[in-house]
Amino acid sequence: MIEKYYEGTSQIINLSTEIGKLLGIVDSNYLRKPEPRLIRENKIKTIQSSLAWRAIRYL
Repeated sequence: MIEKYYEGTSQIINLSTEIGKLLGIVDSNYLRKPEPRLIRENKIKTIQSSLAWRAIRYL
């Protein structure tokens, strides 16, 4: 069983982001969740492509 040596807190995330910015590696934009509108649009695109794939498969 894997043991946790730390708890992921907001302070740890903020400090990691600060360090990453200073090193030029991490951008905090990657830690943000996409807007609900984008999530919905992506779900719709996924469903449409899945349906299109199934339609082609059964032709």
